[in-house]
Formats: sequence, C-alpha cells, structure tokens
Amino acid sequence: MSKFNWGSSENTWFVHETDGKYEEFGNNLQNPYVVLAQQISKFIQTQPRWEQTLISDIPGVNFVDPNVYNEVLKQQKNVLLSVRFFNWARYQILPDPVSFNMIFSRLVEAKAARAAKFFLEETMFEPEMGCLESYIECLLKMSWLRKPQMCLNN
Repeated sequence: MSKFNWGSSENTWFVHETDGKYEEFGNNLQNPYVVLAQQISKFIQTQPRWEQTLISDIPGVNFVDPNVYNEVLKQQKNVLLSVRFFNWARYQILPDPVSFNMIFSRLVEAKAARAAKFFLEETMFEPEMGCLESYIECLLKMSWLRKPQMCLNN
C-alpha cells in the first residue's frame, strides 16, 4: 500500500492506494493526482503572485513528479495560467515532450497564435504532427498564412 500526503497549513489531502484503487476520505478515485491538481489549479486561479509561494503554501507536493505536473496542466482551464505554471515549473524541472505539446495545443485551441509562435521560438521544441497541423489551420483561419495556389503552365 502506498500513501500520498499532500497538504498545506489549512488543508490536507490524504490519498492512499488499496488493491490498485485510490481512495481519498473513503471516496474511490480514478487517479489520485486529479484531486491534487484541482487544488493546485484553484490555488493558482485565486492567489496573486502564486509563483512566489506555491511550494511553501502547498508543502509536501513533488512538483518534479510528471504525474503532478502534467495533471495540473490538464486541470487548469485558463490557458494563460497554464502557461504561467509551465514557465514556473520549467525552473523546477525539465518538462517532457508531452507537456510541451499540451501547452502548445492549448494555445492553438485558444487561437492564441502569437503566443503559440512565441512558445515555439522560446522552447525550441518540435510539436507533434497533429499539433503542428492544428497550428497551421489556426494561422490559415486568422489569415496569417495563405494556402498555396497551384499554378498550371499550359
């Protein structure tokens, strides 16, 4: 049995595994990181300048764990806060390709083409083909690119 203990001075969440199932206060959970990620996302949404206090306000969380990190990115509904969390976490850990693609895709879905372009330039990562196709579609819809015209020489 593994036990996870996440908490702060005000809140403590206990999650433990029994026979491959996770429980929190007697409730079955599909993924124990979802509860934690939801709490972190709420904290990020409600606290100004949370980057300075996140580690001390939510002690015991292993932000280096990709399960925690990626789940926070999934749970955070505000794409700009997701980018802020991504940038904050980049100084704590080296994000994996899944994280880069997740943030890039969310920027594209939000039609934040300039932010997506800046993100590509800043991180120097190569997006997955599906992400890249979505980005190109976004640029076409915003008229930042034009579809190539076929020229036929007679």
